[in-house]
Amino acid sequence: MRKRVVLGVMALMLIGSAGCSSVPKEKEIQEDLENYSENYSEEKFLSDGEVIDEIKIEDRDTNKKEKYDNVLCTVITEKNNISYEKEVNLTYQKYEKDWELKDLSVNDSDAWIIKPLKGIGEKDIPSTLVAKEVDVEGGVWRIEDGEVKKVSIKKQETDLKEKTDKITMEVVLDSGVEQAIGTVVAEYEFEKEWKLDSVSEKGNFKAEINADKALDIDEEKLMKELNGQTFVIGTKESDTGNIITFVDTSNQQEIEVKKDAISDFKINSHESEDKGRNQIYKYSCKLSENSVEYGLTGEITYYYDYEDGWQIQPINIEYQLDSIDITGEWTGTYLGVGDDKGKAVLNITQVEGDKIIGTYSYTPNEVSTYIQPGSYNVAGTFDSTSMTMKLQAGDWITKPDKASPFEKLDITAVYYVNDKKIKGLGQSENVFEVTK
Repeated sequence: MRKRVVLGVMALMLIGSAGCSSVPKEKEIQEDLENYSENYSEEKFLSDGEVIDEIKIEDRDTNKKEKYDNVLCTVITEKNNISYEKEVNLTYQKYEKDWELKDLSVNDSDAWIIKPLKGIGEKDIPSTLVAKEVDVEGGVWRIEDGEVKKVSIKKQETDLKEKTDKITMEVVLDSGVEQAIGTVVAEYEFEKEWKLDSVSEKGNFKAEINADKALDIDEEKLMKELNGQTFVIGTKESDTGNIITFVDTSNQQEIEVKKDAISDFKINSHESEDKGRNQIYKYSCKLSENSVEYGLTGEITYYYDYEDGWQIQPINIEYQLDSIDITGEWTGTYLGVGDDKGKAVLNITQVEGDKIIGTYSYTPNEVSTYIQPGSYNVAGTFDSTSMTMKLQAGDWITKPDKASPFEKLDITAVYYVNDKKIKGLGQSENVFEVTK
């Protein structure tokens, strides 16, 4: 049985003469509630769009002598297909012949009986999907406010008794750059309003860039983006312990990518991330530069800025050495101590894998008793990553008459790709520089 609200007796001052009209009935009460303009609990009795469906008078206390009428009603209202059953106390005062509504109070909203009249509508669904995640080509799409562009209900299974609603619907998401279309199954429970309990996709959403944001990209344009970019070879890390790692950059070389030196360029994949705001193109190509051929791979990423449009991000370049041809006679000069300077020749006769064989010879500009020409065999290894060769000194080919014990030394040298030069330390640790 409904718990009655005890009506207190209000002592009101009489104004005007007594009338004989009957107390307000349901119809008059409804009109008064609909027209009630004063605020209670900071809200009007009826919120925007809320209408009264039924009024039932449960109890009243009428004092015609004192000209007041206290009425207890059950009022059923409806808004957006949701029914609200409330208990309302109304106080009327009679002026002359008319009863005028002076005050009303409504039981606390926690005590209202709230029931759905039908399942959730399409227009109310988008807001319930905010902050939910769906799988889209290229990753996960976390739905933000305003991104649900369209909802189309395909199947709706509403159980008003159990206050549940299960909806299969097609959803169109729009980030402003990319649209994603897919089907989801959403399950709702009613607790004063329809609340989303779970949502799951029926397969991944399909995504595509909006026509007005589409990138016009082909292999030729990506090669132009690569033109002028650089990558570094020759970084050598040497571990000096568990505390410090020393990075030796003395042999580093910065290789510039020139469009005319690129061949076999391919776009291997195109991926869309961050709701289409990142367009990632993975590429591969060959780069031929001064007897060296590299295999390049990497990513070229465009990021969409809502103010400035598409912006290219720093380009990633990974490389591997595919081939190198350093065989042949390399000639140049060497520089020693004092007057010891002259011509140097490094003749590389064989390179197989990381093995290298050749000869090294030197001829001073001015020959003297202690400064004489010489030559000897060399063999060792070639590190194609750092372009460094380490050649152990072999037998003399031509031995100087007064050769010092430290004259025939191992050779350490670097091939500098951009300059097409080999530079290093030769006999007696003299610096030499040769070209082919």
